[in-house]
Amino acid sequence: MAALAPPPPLIWTRGQVELLDRSLVAIVGARVASAAGQRFARGLASELGQAGQVVVSGMARGIDGGAHE
Repeated sequence: MAALAPPPPLIWTRGQVELLDRSLVAIVGARVASAAGQRFARGLASELGQAGQVVVSGMARGIDGGAHE
């Protein structure tokens, strides 16, 4: 795991905070993504969620947003 120097002064979350105790998978990618890339991200995130993983990202448009759809 990489360390940030200096660390952020605050990290916040919305929603069900208890999900952060489960296994997490980050899906990140291009903000300007093709339709096929976004479909792939949605499908991958769906399969990971069905397997019990929690998908996290920065919620940017493109691949990140597709993963959260």
